[in-house]
Amino acid sequence: MPLEYDKVELMFHMETMTAIRLICEPATGNPNIPRLDLEWDAHAGTISGEGADWLRDLIAAGGVRCHPGPGKFHTFGSHPLRNRADLAALIGYAHRLPEELAGDYPSAPDKIIVVELLDDAGNVLGVDSAIY
Repeated sequence: MPLEYDKVELMFHMETMTAIRLICEPATGNPNIPRLDLEWDAHAGTISGEGADWLRDLIAAGGVRCHPGPGKFHTFGSHPLRNRADLAALIGYAHRLPEELAGDYPSAPDKIIVVELLDDAGNVLGVDSAIY
């Protein structure tokens, strides 16, 4: 029965959770990336505020590439605004993560496979990652 207790405890915390404010500065100087000043309600699965529409456009893409580059592609679950890892990947795509989500950011793979592109003589023309 411990599993049932854990479910009840988790449901209680989710139902009493209130929206939190997240302020995130862009990680680059790109003027097309807005500053985020959001209210996030994980229980309701909603975001509102400055930059919310920009994030919703990313959600529509189904996932984002994680850092450090080239990074793995993080595919969002069915409710990305209710999932801390999805939200951390979403915000961390182009913004500095707030402390509240830093521990939830999807981790990089242990090993990145690098592929060398060779010409017929065996000279290296370029290097690429096998992670896509």
